[in-house]
Amino acid sequence: MLIEAQVRQPCRDCPILTWDHEHGRFGAVDIYRAEAGLPADLASFQLEGRLEAPILLLNTTSFPPGTFAQARLLGALSLNRSDQREHPYPTDAWLFVAAAEVDSLFSRYQSLQELPPSKLNALKAYAQSRSQELQQQGNDAVQVCNADSAARFIRETRLLLKREQRARPKGKHRPGRQEEEKPVAWRAVEGLAEALRLRLQYDAMLQQDKNAPHAQSI
Repeated sequence: MLIEAQVRQPCRDCPILTWDHEHGRFGAVDIYRAEAGLPADLASFQLEGRLEAPILLLNTTSFPPGTFAQARLLGALSLNRSDQREHPYPTDAWLFVAAAEVDSLFSRYQSLQELPPSKLNALKAYAQSRSQELQQQGNDAVQVCNADSAARFIRETRLLLKREQRARPKGKHRPGRQEEEKPVAWRAVEGLAEALRLRLQYDAMLQQDKNAPHAQSI
C-alpha cells in the first residue's frame, strides 16, 4: 500500500526552504536541528480528511517539516495504549512504518521483517518508549504486524469513518476527532520552535497559491 505521509519532525538536520515570490525561487531561511535518538522521520497521514495516524518514515536523508512524500507501508508496531476510547478505530493502537518511495535504499523493502535487525530493533525501542510515555506504566514487548495487516487496519478505519460520515444527518455537523483534538504523531510539532511553526503555517498558505510551486517531494 502506498500512502502520502507528511513529515512532522525530521530525524536529521535539514534546511528549511520558503518560496520567494519576488524572485521566483526557493530560499533557505533556517536549518532544522533534529532531536537526537529518533530512528526515522516522525510523520503522519490522513484518513478521510478527519483523522491522522502516526508513522515512522524511513529515508536515508530527512525531509523538512511539512513536506509530503509518497511512502510504501512496511507494517506497524503496537503502542499498547491503555487509554482506549469508547469506539476506538483499528489504527489507534499502532505506530505505522513506511519507506519513502524516492529513496533507492529503503524503497526496496516490502515489510518490516526485511529490514536489518539493528534498524528494526531501533524502531521497536522507540515504539516501546512512546508506549510507556502514553501509558505511564508497563513494559510490554512491542508487537509487530506485517504490511498486509497494517493495510487492513487502515482500510477498516477508512470504512468506519465513511460510515460515520454517511450516518450523520444532512445539514447537521458533529465535530470529528480531528476537530475535537489536534492530530497525533504524539504531538510531534510541539517540540518545534514557535518561529518555525509560524513558518510552516505560512508555507502551507503559499501552497494554496496557484502561482507558487508546491514544495512536495517528487
